[in-house]
Amino acid sequence: MRVLCVTLLSISGMLWGQSAPTVVTSQKTTGTRAAAQSAPPAARVQRLAETAVVQIDPLTSDERNRKPRGYAKLTGVVRAVASLGDERLDWSGLADGRRDGQMEIDWPGAARLRLHFTGFDANGGEVWLRGANGEALAGPLTDRGPYEDGDFWTEPIAGDQVVVEWSGPASASPKFRVDRIGHEWMASGAPGSSCQADVSCYPEYATPAKAVASIDVVSDDGSLHYCSGVLITTKNARWAPLFLTANHCVSSDTEARSVVAYWNYQTSKCNGTPPDRATSPKVTGARYLSSVDFAAGDYALLKLNAAPDGAGAVGLSAALQR
Repeated sequence: MRVLCVTLLSISGMLWGQSAPTVVTSQKTTGTRAAAQSAPPAARVQRLAETAVVQIDPLTSDERNRKPRGYAKLTGVVRAVASLGDERLDWSGLADGRRDGQMEIDWPGAARLRLHFTGFDANGGEVWLRGANGEALAGPLTDRGPYEDGDFWTEPIAGDQVVVEWSGPASASPKFRVDRIGHEWMASGAPGSSCQADVSCYPEYATPAKAVASIDVVSDDGSLHYCSGVLITTKNARWAPLFLTANHCVSSDTEARSVVAYWNYQTSKCNGTPPDRATSPKVTGARYLSSVDFAAGDYALLKLNAAPDGAGAVGLSAALQR
């Protein structure tokens, strides 16, 4: 597990029980890809003969050469897009009388994609995000989204293609726009640096390591980056998924809302190969509580939307250790 250079004082382990707008071009896809898309819970009456495809232009030189923010590891960039709304969905009927709409977004060369929804309202249906092979990779997204205001970032979707799929009552229609897309060129976290250590080499820290998570963040400056942090407990050990990270990683509520935290991201042996975080327990979303800049201590305190069963929490002491 790769961790931030954060000094944890008096650690005690605790386990909880359980850019400018892009030019987009619309194409169509037919044949095997459309036929391979997994059906939602009810089988289709008729398969989609064509699925709308939005092709995003390749990364520009400026996007590829973006500078990282502070000490955060840069993993990608965000681009504003236009005209990606529910009107782009192509429709088919379902066996139970509902209907299904799909739109595919392709951004060649991406290791993972993230979508930003605005004005989201599933209107009695469900939105799923599927990979190119039809596998459901995220969802269902319902009502007005995780923050109940129609505005949110999805978790990262592996690959350079994502299918946005809505299924719901035949008389209903969703409302949403995808106004920004994140293109990640690195999918599995950052390599180690001089201040990081592999926790598998230090078995005495196996319990507190259960509190450490790696996080993906969408920055307010339009970059994607990778950091880490730790779940902490309160003085009276009452449950609250409080998460301590660095201000250079998360410094606003909009950034906190984009957080995806991954647990148990560690090697199977000392200095082994890190696993694919896509297989790790994860939590999407957080709210910002407070932070200070680098000169004042470089910390940020968040409250995660949840924490996975089996995650640990550590206690911190304000006492100075020399």
